[in-house]
Amino acid sequence: MFQFPNRLQHHVPNPKAELRPGDGILNSGSEIYLGIGMSSFCRKPCDSALTAQRRGPFRPPICVFGFAVRRAGGLEREGMDVRVFGSKDEMGAVAAAAGAEQIRGALAERGEARIVMASAASQFEVVEALSREDLDWQGVTLFHLDEYIGLPATHPASFSKFLRERFLAKLPGELKAFHAIDGENDAAAECARVGALLAERAPDVAFIGIGENGHIAFNDPPADFESEDPYLVVELDEVCRRQQVGEGWFPNLEAVPTHAMSMSVRQILKAERIACIVPDERKAEAVLGSVEGPVTVDVPASILQEHGDCILFLDEAAASRLPR
Repeated sequence: MFQFPNRLQHHVPNPKAELRPGDGILNSGSEIYLGIGMSSFCRKPCDSALTAQRRGPFRPPICVFGFAVRRAGGLEREGMDVRVFGSKDEMGAVAAAAGAEQIRGALAERGEARIVMASAASQFEVVEALSREDLDWQGVTLFHLDEYIGLPATHPASFSKFLRERFLAKLPGELKAFHAIDGENDAAAECARVGALLAERAPDVAFIGIGENGHIAFNDPPADFESEDPYLVVELDEVCRRQQVGEGWFPNLEAVPTHAMSMSVRQILKAERIACIVPDERKAEAVLGSVEGPVTVDVPASILQEHGDCILFLDEAAASRLPR
């Protein structure tokens, strides 16, 4: 049986279990986390009613066995709420629910929500699950993370095509807006155009992934951690481009564009919540560096350690290099 690392949350096996006062309480000053008793490790998504925390049901619980995920009172790594699942479908469903919770909160508070979505093979399950969430989609504005320069929206690897076909087409109604990046426009002008729209207000939630080279969006190593521009023109490294071939988006390396427009690292960190979805063993090394290593431009996703509400959703293969 897979043994969950001490840093990782395990999930509630019994949705009928009672939450008893005092079970798994950790008081970390401004936040109190509560968990429930459980008799064994499992791979079931947490029942939100049983993970009562001051700041919402998707804040990490502490169980009676003391398995923590977020740093609280100096116990664990700051900002990295790491969750591991036995299947990609479970991973995607819980990630979508975590994002939907944030969207509902924004809709209730302001009547609108702003979200960012990645377009990659790692996002298949979460995109599908999110499209099934019961939300007032007419109040939601969508941005996407990145787009290849020079690629038409009709190309099979186009990220705007990905979102239109895999997400927008499956919603029960129209979004408030979808601000697609046009890969055929002048890159600098397009970055400025979409960046101005995005800069009006920070996204409520960003659904992102981690690349084989540790990138977030197309911020390949060594990533720019300083630029405040919402979108940047970036050059793609060979590891990133080979990943696109390996995932089947392009027939060979020569067909992969060398440059892209990417949401900047600093802009990604402005999202109120980051749901980072990372399946597959080929990402395990990047996950290890992102969670356990120092914050460094050479592992761009390591910067997520500094975000106050980043949830990392992994399958067992992606988590396989993390300490037991």
